[in-house]
Amino acid sequence: MTRDENACGTRFALRARFAHRERCTIRRLVAIAGCVVALHGSIARFDVRPARADDAAARIVAGDAELLKYAFQDRLAPGEQVYPPVTSLTELRQANERMLLPVELYFDAYEHLDLVRAEEMTLHAEKLPVVKLTYELGGRQYETYAYVKKSPIKTSRAALVIPGSASNLATAIYHEIPDGNHTGIMRALGDAFNRYVFIKPNEDCLAIHNGQGKLHPNFYVNWHIEQGGSYSAHYIVSSLAFSKYLQSNYAEFIVAGLSQGGAAALQNALQSNPDAAIIASGFSIINRDAQWAGHNQMMIPGLRKRWDHEAVRKKIAGQATRYLFTYGEKEVGTYRIEATAKPSAEFLRTCQNVEVRTHPGGHEYPADIVADFLERAFPAAGGAKPSQD
Repeated sequence: MTRDENACGTRFALRARFAHRERCTIRRLVAIAGCVVALHGSIARFDVRPARADDAAARIVAGDAELLKYAFQDRLAPGEQVYPPVTSLTELRQANERMLLPVELYFDAYEHLDLVRAEEMTLHAEKLPVVKLTYELGGRQYETYAYVKKSPIKTSRAALVIPGSASNLATAIYHEIPDGNHTGIMRALGDAFNRYVFIKPNEDCLAIHNGQGKLHPNFYVNWHIEQGGSYSAHYIVSSLAFSKYLQSNYAEFIVAGLSQGGAAALQNALQSNPDAAIIASGFSIINRDAQWAGHNQMMIPGLRKRWDHEAVRKKIAGQATRYLFTYGEKEVGTYRIEATAKPSAEFLRTCQNVEVRTHPGGHEYPADIVADFLERAFPAAGGAKPSQD
């Protein structure tokens, strides 16, 4: 072998040896890099967990805001509110739970509810007088409120007025707003009665609110039904607590309502047995066949299975309560039929303690008819004549 061939072989061997070392080095570096990546991944996974929890909490808060922005769409009454603003879905649930009443407690609630205490207070800048009642039913306590308009003369009579379905109606009734269709009842009652205007839950000063708007029925009506309760059952039971309170403090007591308030006043009277009940456009036998009602109307699951119209008639006929049912000729739909064809008047004809009257007005209290009824029901109640505006 020549010197050149020998040198060439040596150089080839060196190159092979260096190539082998490079490959080993690269493999070591790749292995080290893999370990570093794996270790970094473990550290990253360990370190990221709190951040992901924070992100989840942030998403929950964001989710609350996303839903709550649709919840408070109704107008909030001006002035002081009893309850603080709702800022989370948890607080919304708690507000609903505050008025959750199992439907099975409804049908004999008057008999079984116990009054715990009554408190007088004032609300709003104008110092509206309010009575707050706490009552117990089914092993838990509930709160209910009413505005109070005391007579300037001493009287032993009280009236409970239950508002209809319009928003924040108790305040309007109390102030006797001239354009309101409920104005006639306050005028008809006059100074012969101390007048208590029932405040429905989520209305007026009892709003479930966010500081700017009031909770829409879409966020409580179905919720209560699915929980085995009923918003309507709850507020009517609360009105029964007021009936029991007023009957224990006054010699004579009446309950009155228009529209949904009339339906609620009838439900109240069937249990509380007041001296008189005024049901203005709040009852129709037509509902046996077709009921025109929406989400904001009275809904009590199983009501007609327990108390169908025949059972209601039988109950009324067996009471000492004097009833006045009224319907307006200018109404529409169901109550226009009642004012013209008079199916409910015929249905109740055998009840000796019932008067059914029609009037030329619309969906309203007919003040003159109500006042005439009260004069005959309470002969000494001269102040029952409508006041002159």
